[in-house]
Formats: sequence, structure tokens, C-alpha cells
Amino acid sequence: MTTHRGVRQLALEEYLKVVRAYEPDIIAAFADSISDLDQTEEGGRPLGPEPGQKRVRKSVDRSLRWLDQILMDRQGKPWAGVSVFAHVVGSHMEQERIRSAQETAKRQEVDGFVIDTLSLLGSKDEILRLLKVSIDHLPTEKPRVVYGMQTPEDVLRSISLGADLFDTSYPSQLTEDGKASLYSFGTSPTSPPSSLTSSNDRGTSKRWINLWDDEHADKFVPLLEGCECYACKGGRHTRAYINHLLKAHEMLATVLLMSHNVHQYSKFFASIRQSIEVGTFEEQSASFIETFGKEPEQTGVIHAAQVAVEVALSKRSRLNFNSENTAATDTAALAAEERGPQKDKMEEAKRTKEKEDLVNKKEKRLGKLQQEPQLQQQKEQEP
Repeated sequence: MTTHRGVRQLALEEYLKVVRAYEPDIIAAFADSISDLDQTEEGGRPLGPEPGQKRVRKSVDRSLRWLDQILMDRQGKPWAGVSVFAHVVGSHMEQERIRSAQETAKRQEVDGFVIDTLSLLGSKDEILRLLKVSIDHLPTEKPRVVYGMQTPEDVLRSISLGADLFDTSYPSQLTEDGKASLYSFGTSPTSPPSSLTSSNDRGTSKRWINLWDDEHADKFVPLLEGCECYACKGGRHTRAYINHLLKAHEMLATVLLMSHNVHQYSKFFASIRQSIEVGTFEEQSASFIETFGKEPEQTGVIHAAQVAVEVALSKRSRLNFNSENTAATDTAALAAEERGPQKDKMEEAKRTKEKEDLVNKKEKRLGKLQQEPQLQQQKEQEP
């Protein structure tokens, strides 16, 4: 299990303790998921051969065994009302994916299924093919959750294959890049005038705009005309304002963009559900791809304006650090200077006291010597 402190081992019993304590609505069963990402180094080059059939078969068997233990533990327990979604595994091997799906579907107590595509490498078409292999052998009356399908067109293709639910971070990815969604599904898209679109995003200006672009610095219009999200409604926050917030490194920029992107993504799914009900999903999906095209590949390149802001913040942090160190050094030196005279006075007072103590001791000793003859004479006179 990956935590904020790194990777740690988590036993099934520890997982069940958490489930018993919190009693969530839904849990995903334990699974031995083989990640192809573990077989590659940075840049996508393979470190070694793909996992063999023996390893993949072992992962399927282990996942089924853990699932049986979870279902058995749930029986007659306080958390009996918690829904269990079972992982369908099998890595890149078609036959093992089929076996995993069929064996998992035999467990009638399972409430839903999870298919993780994040752990698969290869082209999008190959990943979707493996997804279809798993979905084709699962019952349609139970929900099927897919991990790893992010972009709107990937979601649409997965729905065509039979996916019901998605675990996705697409709005967050757009927000991190300073982008605002413009896409829509099943309705005529609200296309901004060409003067409001980004020259850096040719071919994708209808899908989203990048608020880091300088051309938005004087665009006092909402992110998307007619949008009812908090950022757009009533024209309270303009593109120019959010452009300024980004370049000032203000957290409010992220808040506004996230509220807008999540709102648009939610509307996207609501429109999909409506199109399925009326039987126009395939037609509108084709129209969406034709209108908005495909999401550009993530290159990891950061916008030049964002780089400039990060560099400026880094320089300021170094200056603040150096200033604090200099101030601390000056304070220490001043304190040392102030302690100098005080230390001399303390040492002088100590020497004076030592002299006084020595004089007092001598006087006491002299007094005793003077009293000794008198005491001797008194003893002699006693009868």
C-alpha cells in the first residue's frame, strides 16, 4: 500500500479492522494487481520481460482467495451492509482476465466489480481491448467501475464497452495546468469568439483554454458564457482576474478553476446519462469527438509563465532564507557583545566575594588564637 510515508505492507486483517471500524458504504476487495509500471523505468523503457503466466495466474488465485475471506468475514457482522466491489485482474493475459472475470462473477455476494487500467501499459486501443475482454465476462446487472480512464473521449469509449462508473482525476489535471473546461456533451457547444481562444492551443480551443496565456490578461469575461458554476455565475470572476491570480501565485486561482472544471465534468456525465435514457448516446458520442477532437498527449512541459512564477518564488525563498540567517548571525553577535561587559562584571564580583571570604576566615582564625590563652588560664584557676 502506498502512503504519505512511502510503501508499506498491509495485511488483510489490518484492512478488515479499518472496514469494521468505519463501515463505509462501499469497499474494494484486496487484490494482487500486477502493475506493468513496475517493469519499466522512467521514460517507459522496459526493465525486463512482462510477468509470466505463472505470476499472473498466481495473482488471480490470490485475489480470489482474499475476496472469499472478505465475503466470509462480512457474513453476520455489523458491517454486513457494506457493499463489496471485487477487483478483476489478469494483467496483459487475455485468458487470465477472462478467468478472473468469470470466477469473480460466480461469487453472488459480490456487489460490483473494479477493473484497473492504470496498471496497464501499451496503446490506448490495446488497453481498451483488455478492458473489453474483462467487461464482456461480467454480469450487466451489477456496476462495473473502471480506474484510469481520464479524458472525456476515453470515458465515452469505455461506456460503449459497458463501463458504469469511473475513478478519474481529469478535472484536477486541468486545474494543475491552469486550464478551464469548455467542452459539453449532447448540446451545442458554447464556442468563444476566436479573439478569446488560445493561439497556443490550436485544435483544442473548444475543449479548454489555458489561463496562463498572456492573451487572457485583458479578457474581462467569464471562463465560459452561460456556465452556472461558482467561478462563472454572474460574471463575478473573469479570465483576466484568474490570469492575475495564477501569476500572483494565489490559492484562489486553483479554487476557482477546480470549481469550474468539476462542475463541467459533472454536467458531462449528467448529459451522458440522459442520452443513454433516450437512446442517443452513440450518436452524441460521435458528435463530441468530431467537435472537440482528442486530448493532446501529456508531455510534462510546464507553461513558460508558470515556470517564471516558480523561478521568482524560488529566488524569493532563497533571499528570505539568507536574510533570516544573516539576521540570526547579527543577533548572536550583538548578544555576545552585550554579554561581554556583563561577564566581566560578574567575574569581578566573584573575585571580590572570594577576597572577602578569605579575609573573614583569617579574622575568625585570629580571634580563636587570641582566645586560647584566656581559656587556658581559666582552667588553671578552677579548683
